[in-house]
Amino acid sequence: MNIQKELHGKASGSVLVDGLIERLRHLSRETVNIDSPDFEASGPIVEQWDFDGEHFDVRFSQLAVDFFQTADDPRRELIAVLFNEIG
Repeated sequence: MNIQKELHGKASGSVLVDGLIERLRHLSRETVNIDSPDFEASGPIVEQWDFDGEHFDVRFSQLAVDFFQTADDPRRELIAVLFNEIG
């Protein structure tokens, strides 16, 4: 799955808007942690999100984008739902 830094659009209707908002709230409280011999960092998964009643605007942290490109992490499934359902 190719995760982009920003996601914009309307909900497709397959998942209720409340379900998408619940996922975004959850991911906004979550962080990713990278700990390697050369590099150590921690940061939020979702930096900012907004829902105006019709459109979603979501911005992921660059650290999260990089992390989820290669990590085998169960939260990746939550992000996949967002990318599949908002557009």
